[in-house]
Amino acid sequence: MSDLKTYSDHSYDLLMGDKHRIIKSVLRQIFEGIYKEIQKNCYFEQKSRDLITDFMQWPDDHKWDFNATAGMFNSLLFKNKTFDRAANQEKKGILFSIGDVEGKIQSSKYNVKLVDLRRLNKQLEVKKNFSFGFKKMTEIGAICRELIRMRNLLAHNNGLNNPTQALILLSNSLRLVEMTPDPIRETTMNFEYLEKFIENDFLDSILSLKRPDIDDEIEDLKQKLKDKNKNNKDSEKRELHERLESINEQLNGLKELNNISNNLSDNQISVNEILNLVKNTNLKPRKVNQNTSTFSEESNVKKESLIAKEHLSRSEVYNKLMELRLRIKKELSPIYSGFRKEHNLLDEPLAKVILAEKLITTNDLKSNMTFKMKIKINKNSKKEPVSKNKNEDYMEMQIKKYWPDAQSILEEYFKK
Repeated sequence: MSDLKTYSDHSYDLLMGDKHRIIKSVLRQIFEGIYKEIQKNCYFEQKSRDLITDFMQWPDDHKWDFNATAGMFNSLLFKNKTFDRAANQEKKGILFSIGDVEGKIQSSKYNVKLVDLRRLNKQLEVKKNFSFGFKKMTEIGAICRELIRMRNLLAHNNGLNNPTQALILLSNSLRLVEMTPDPIRETTMNFEYLEKFIENDFLDSILSLKRPDIDDEIEDLKQKLKDKNKNNKDSEKRELHERLESINEQLNGLKELNNISNNLSDNQISVNEILNLVKNTNLKPRKVNQNTSTFSEESNVKKESLIAKEHLSRSEVYNKLMELRLRIKKELSPIYSGFRKEHNLLDEPLAKVILAEKLITTNDLKSNMTFKMKIKINKNSKKEPVSKNKNEDYMEMQIKKYWPDAQSILEEYFKK
């Protein structure tokens, strides 16, 4: 019998097997970080205080299982006097959860004024140990609802029965991993193991069903490239290379599921849109209509401007650099003959070094040994791209045109 695990096996491992403890630890640390910072600006009913106190003691799994842990983000535990006063609910108070705080304070039901929204922003958003604003609070609430739903399917329906369900689980798990604050990533045991499992084993198990021939396609194209006579026209070789890269990018497409909102539990995005990522990496997800407020457009714009800009995690910054990398590829491939991934200013290995060593300025970049080695290897390969228009060095042109955008991303991240 084959030892090859299916998407159903990996789904079980993620939510009920050895991986679920890692996710629980991440969720618990995020909740703890949020609570410790905002508790001084909140008040609690006794039953809520007792529940949080018990949860914060890190009890064993029998008392706080996966669903109970994830459920804390959508439990109505918090009250805030500024919110009560602004909503004219001082007598009874308004209970809210981490997951619905943004929706409630922006709801037309309570009609919170802009001046009070500023106060609530200062009182309830997390900014010290790590950054976690209202937007991410709403998002993690949606993710936790979906993870609970998926775990119930696994527990009571003999596993996930179709790959589209696994895709929903994959997208939510990837987004949780991506939005995890850097301090928690660094202190969570086996976090990288979890991340690699989701991005590789779990993803591959789904792709093996959705695109069962993709590995064969890649191997066929590689063989054709290998067998091509050296005297063939460059255009034929480029065509094969481009087809090969296109297929490889389709594989990478699912890893960008974080671009899709995790409100899948509300059926706001169809599963077909996720599946289309495998077929078309240029798909632009449609905007999701959040069920928040019905304020006037002008009022919404003003209130949105008061919500502090979310600081990105390291993983999110890396994704921003990869988006810029794709833009460089698309814009330079028609200009430079033979422009390959290794010629890209933000090729993955160098992008990781840029983040790890905090290379922000062009001087930082050009003095870096990895960058120097990249230039040297490319020159020695004698396969450097050739400009179709003018004799401008491809790397200098990239630095001049694209590094300001990269620098802006890096400065925003490292200044925190």
